[in-house]
Amino acid sequence: MLRKVISLFVVSMLLCLSAQSAFAKDISLKLSHHRPVDSQLDKDMKKFAADVAKATDNRITIEVFPAGQLGGSYAAMERVSMGAIDMMIGDPNSELDPRLNIYSLPGILKDFNGVGKLFSKGAPYMAHLEKIFNDSDLHVLASYTTAFSGACFKKPPKDIKNPNAKHNEKIRVPGTDVHRYVAEAIGYMGTPLPWGEVFTALQTGVVDGVYGPGAEPIYTTLRDVITVCLFPNVQLDMFFLLINQDKFNSIPEQDRKIMMDIANKLEKSRFTVAAEEQKMWEKRLSEKKIEICKLTPDELTTFQKKIQEQVWPKLRKDLGEKFFDQTIEAWKASMK
Repeated sequence: MLRKVISLFVVSMLLCLSAQSAFAKDISLKLSHHRPVDSQLDKDMKKFAADVAKATDNRITIEVFPAGQLGGSYAAMERVSMGAIDMMIGDPNSELDPRLNIYSLPGILKDFNGVGKLFSKGAPYMAHLEKIFNDSDLHVLASYTTAFSGACFKKPPKDIKNPNAKHNEKIRVPGTDVHRYVAEAIGYMGTPLPWGEVFTALQTGVVDGVYGPGAEPIYTTLRDVITVCLFPNVQLDMFFLLINQDKFNSIPEQDRKIMMDIANKLEKSRFTVAAEEQKMWEKRLSEKKIEICKLTPDELTTFQKKIQEQVWPKLRKDLGEKFFDQTIEAWKASMK
């Protein structure tokens, strides 16, 4: 009798396991980014996808779509928020939520030393930012450090190292006030233009320079139409690896942890690697006979103070006094 009971129990367990495996499905995700094929970002995302697939025994597979195939960074983020795309990496869409502009809040850093303090998982500043992403149904897998925003010109402006100088140059800025305010604070006339129009605008004289991109996109896209670059290090261009919150919640807990662990390793590596990459791209610009205007630590501090004095009051008004003050508190807490 006991043997029959045990046999029936074993058969029942096997049937249950068989039924579970019949309904269990491997998860396939689509990941969008806007950088070119074989760029460093593209390589990093393909490695991330391969690492996740290996660690989950292919229970989770990620297909990477580079070069804006699923839409530019802003469009992709909106689609991930809606669930139309599973994942993306890029700069935040402030049209989705203006508060996301604090991802590139100017004046909070002047070199790469403090990046990890602000944008590491668990840091007060990062936690503050993650809440905003969560409000748009976006789960942050990792921050991804790229570079400090730079300014480049067809011809060298006079007194280029002086943030208090008034310049006649009209320069292209991204379509966000958080960038336009910076360009105007250091004496230029900021003109929003889509990135795809920048090369022609410089070539034809529509603008005299550009503010916003890091050394890599300056080199890869603009090196033939500029002669000088300045990196005042007042604004960090951060990307974020995001997944739709509902999609993330649908992944088994074990595999969610695996994805987060792999993303965390990528996040930490970028805090160091990004600084070396910026030096490499600046060197390549120099090799193309493009002048790099180096700033001393004191000069970098002067730029930082100028931005804090001129830009922060405007952003405090735009984003709301309470929210902006909370942001500064999170910044100070992270930098201790």
